Amino acid sequence: MGDGSLEAIAAWIDARFRPDLPCLKAVRVSTVGENAFLPVLLEASPEEGLPRRIRFSFEAAQQLAHLPEGHPCRRLHGHSYRVEVAASNLERVKPALREIYDVLDHRCLNDTGDLGEATSERLCEWIWNRLARSVDDLRCVVVQETETSRCIYHGH
Repeated sequence: MGDGSLEAIAAWIDARFRPDLPCLKAVRVSTVGENAFLPVLLEASPEEGLPRRIRFSFEAAQQLAHLPEGHPCRRLHGHSYRVEVAASNLERVKPALREIYDVLDHRCLNDTGDLGEATSERLCEWIWNRLARSVDDLRCVVVQETETSRCIYHGH
């Protein structure tokens, strides 16, 4: 498909689908938002009991094979994850968060060797453990996988 640019994706669609599907002639390819590591500082949220933290987003797929047959999360599916991390010095956390982003973004989380089945709870613990190697003052890790589902982890 080329280099993954919008132009390369449009050319791939033109070559593979438009000759046989004239209805695609008017289809345009675009992105929404940024597709990059862009950490954002968040103020404390006393009503949620959350301190000041840093947030970043990533896109990934997962499959939770341990769930019962017919459960939608048993099938391969994806999420637009939001991760928040609280520590005393948030600027010091950024490089470690970038490494985590690079491991997780646009991947199948089941293929991330030591993660296992990537529930939001396991993902919180996995991120905590990776950060704890270089950040000694972690306060919490938050993983939100949908608008209605998130996990807040305060460590061991």
